[in-house]
Amino acid sequence: MKIVKLLILVVLMGVIPTVVSAEIKQPGFGTSIGIVPKLPKTPNDPILQNGHVYPNWGPPCQRYTYSTIYQDKAGKAPEYMKIYFNGKMFDMTKADPSAFDFRKGVKYEYELVPNKLGSNFYYFEASNGLGKTRDSIIDSPDNGPVLFESAFDKNEIALIDPSSGKKVLQFPTGKEWVGGVALSDDGKYLATKTSQHVYLFDTSKNKPLWQFNCEDCRIGDDVKGGVDISGDGSKIIAAIGETTLLFDKSSSKPLWKYQKNNNNSYNVAISRDGKYMAAGTAGEESNVNSNLLILWNDKSAIPLWQYHASGNFHDVSLSDDG
Repeated sequence: MKIVKLLILVVLMGVIPTVVSAEIKQPGFGTSIGIVPKLPKTPNDPILQNGHVYPNWGPPCQRYTYSTIYQDKAGKAPEYMKIYFNGKMFDMTKADPSAFDFRKGVKYEYELVPNKLGSNFYYFEASNGLGKTRDSIIDSPDNGPVLFESAFDKNEIALIDPSSGKKVLQFPTGKEWVGGVALSDDGKYLATKTSQHVYLFDTSKNKPLWQFNCEDCRIGDDVKGGVDISGDGSKIIAAIGETTLLFDKSSSKPLWKYQKNNNNSYNVAISRDGKYMAAGTAGEESNVNSNLLILWNDKSAIPLWQYHASGNFHDVSLSDDG
């Protein structure tokens, strides 16, 4: 058990999030969302993948882009490519009008500027004239974006001394959402993960010892991710974007890096002795390289083993010795 000498607070200033629940009806937001009957499968079905909304959270009166990638093994163009949105179907358009390689995949988009708070439910549907397929749905539509009453641009990382209630460390992260924080056992080191950065702090100072920048990460386009630190603060494991990284406290250059497409992590963990690391990832049931529970040691990015499940792993934990 880690001895926590300082209480960590992630401060989200000036923001009141809406409460978002599945399968509810809100005035002005279409019909109630229930179980959607599955489409019959045929040998000629096209493929839809990587369906999502960007950003997946933010204020109203901002543009949100829904997108998915259409593929067809015979190279057939879609007879239609639509998004179901709050009870209605809308046509989608190609992100690149000159793209016609449907075997490789063509990205389709739908743009929305919501003008009020509420739940937004969506999924994608396509037909090639012979078969149909959907994305962003299992039994009920996906939900997004999550809307907030004000701009989400005053985030910060703070350390609070529980005896005085005063901040002993304060570091602004601006628009970047804080996805995880972790303290070493003695409270001397603080590791944090935001939308685009991993930071390591000496808790006696306001500026990080080092920072790692994820150049390909976009604000609002990730699942939670996470960070954890070994008992003595010597090793840090972090998940950011589609990458899991192991660091030594002496450098922002990763000791190793593990990356898989469309395999975002919800959280990570490290054993107290820093010898074993684990991650729980999101994804799709049909993709055996997603929805994974993964275990590594500190020597290599090659997993010791991984376990695939039909649903996402939302958290993970390790014993002191792994």
